[in-house]
Amino acid sequence: MGVWPSRLDHDTLVYWRGLEKRTLTLGRCEDCRHWIHPPRGCCPVCWSDNIGTDSPSGRARLYSYVVQPMVAGGPPVVIGWAELEEQER
Repeated sequence: MGVWPSRLDHDTLVYWRGLEKRTLTLGRCEDCRHWIHPPRGCCPVCWSDNIGTDSPSGRARLYSYVVQPMVAGGPPVVIGWAELEEQER
């Protein structure tokens, strides 16, 4: 695949490597078990920095999405808002 974002850092590396293998790998707080996306260095619920990674089931409710065409004929970027089956909101 080889499509990497312009901003690759410690918090996002596992996410992008998972996508390259066609696997959704998200951050997950090891203390309160909250799923974290977009990737960040601390939990937005309990503020713990004890963040691990895990893969959700893939089942979710899609609420909205947009397809953003790329300049110069590149592949479009699809952005979606979904709720994981494992975690509401």
